[in-house]
Amino acid sequence: MILHEVTFGPATQGQGSEARNLAESYLAALCRNGQLGGEYSLVVRQGMLAAFVNLMGPQGWKTKSHSQIGVRERTKVAAFFGHAPQWKALQDAVPTREATWAKAPHLCLFTTYFERESPVRRGDNEQPIPLYRLPVTDADREGIRHWAAVYHDCDSLWLDCGALELAAYRQLADPRSELAQEGLAHCRTVEKATGLRTFYFLMRYWGRPEGEENRPCPLCGKPWRTQHPGAHPGGFWDFAFQCQPCRLVSHLADGPEGHEDYAGIGEYQPPGKPA
Repeated sequence: MILHEVTFGPATQGQGSEARNLAESYLAALCRNGQLGGEYSLVVRQGMLAAFVNLMGPQGWKTKSHSQIGVRERTKVAAFFGHAPQWKALQDAVPTREATWAKAPHLCLFTTYFERESPVRRGDNEQPIPLYRLPVTDADREGIRHWAAVYHDCDSLWLDCGALELAAYRQLADPRSELAQEGLAHCRTVEKATGLRTFYFLMRYWGRPEGEENRPCPLCGKPWRTQHPGAHPGGFWDFAFQCQPCRLVSHLADGPEGHEDYAGIGEYQPPGKPA
């Protein structure tokens, strides 16, 4: 992400509330379209209304990257202040090129609580593809962003190890969960739009002390072990498991032993067997 300052104009008395509302509506539209990442701070500095934001890509501020709603909100801002928002990069070494999905071998939908980049990544170099660069609808971009936010919430609950730990883990590790099914639907949308196979990363923490490396695909029950020998010996993207038909990738479990009761979460369930 790239830190920027965006200046709107004078925050004059009597119009301050309206100015702030217009600015926030504009920034919210950019967030929903995947142009901004994380939180932003709206401030008045030297009488000027401004915001500090993180752009998801170097072209994220440009009008061509806006959604229809973003263009509309930008027009309102420009009419109110008499000019379009002014953008300024606040860090050195701003990249000149954005990551693109073009010529990628495949894509992968992946995020964690600690990730604030786009959850759509190239399958060769892990680069996150800004959502506004994907040839999908505005609603699709907003849906992917919302899915990532829910994933972050579930991951946070699991990391906190509280009362909802197992329920959150099931959402992350079971391909039949609501979260995973929504993610797989987004994968199909991206794949249809780009023509690139798009895989869903399925978390796996608790495993079995024996036979873990030979477990079948949790959706179709067929072998899905790859040639990679460990969880991620050559890098995170060396997935130990990959199912082409189901569009799933995963790693070997790397949690502590002694939790075999939890190992069944996310494993293949033959037809007729209760989950």
